Amino acid sequence: MRILATNTMRGAIARGVTFVPDPEARRISFEERMRSVEAEAQKTDPEIAEPNPIDRKREEEEKAEALHAAREQRIKEWLATASKFERLSAHSIIRRFSRATGVSVDDLKGPSRKRQIARVRMAAIYWVRRRLQVSYPMIGRVFGGRDHTTVLHSVQRWPQKRLERRRGKA
Repeated sequence: MRILATNTMRGAIARGVTFVPDPEARRISFEERMRSVEAEAQKTDPEIAEPNPIDRKREEEEKAEALHAAREQRIKEWLATASKFERLSAHSIIRRFSRATGVSVDDLKGPSRKRQIARVRMAAIYWVRRRLQVSYPMIGRVFGGRDHTTVLHSVQRWPQKRLERRRGKA
């Protein structure tokens, strides 16, 4: 019986030898494999080589975060510059959030739990409470008949969510 030090049992079985794990063998992570495959592809033909899917995903997340930050900044600017002659209401804040983020007013007031819609809804609830000092039940009625505890959760949780996103946790 032959003994072969290898890092995979499948390789040992295919060779008909006894499997003994090699302590020197280093496991290559998926990312390292993808980078090596990408580098090899670029060596052979750089024009047809595709970017690393992990890097592409990271870039998409960064773009989405930058877009979200820009939208949030536009909303903050609008809320800060709203003149005292302009009638500021919960509906005007909801419409502004809808225009700035691309989420419809019906979605903001509706029952959807999709992450994008829920985040915008939470931000809108927070800003309505902060700017207008309206009661929680009243804000809940404006946002499609939500319970006052849902509104309370949004108002308390939104500043924490913003900090987490800035730190890159969410």
